Amino acid sequence: MVDLVMTNELFRVLTANVEHPFSSSDHNSVRFSVAFERIKSGTLEGVQRRYLWKKGNYEDMSHY
Repeated sequence: MVDLVMTNELFRVLTANVEHPFSSSDHNSVRFSVAFERIKSGTLEGVQRRYLWKKGNYEDMSHY
């Protein structure tokens, strides 16, 4: 059995430990901690997320 914690940023995972199984599962748990930057409150005020569905290249996505 292989337990994995994957990341796309080097040194983002600080610790990783294999723990006891959860409840009656036959798989072990993996407890890990990651480093991240905290965004100060108020820095995203007024920012709205907008999706640009019309600009999507759906033909190429379907080939992928």
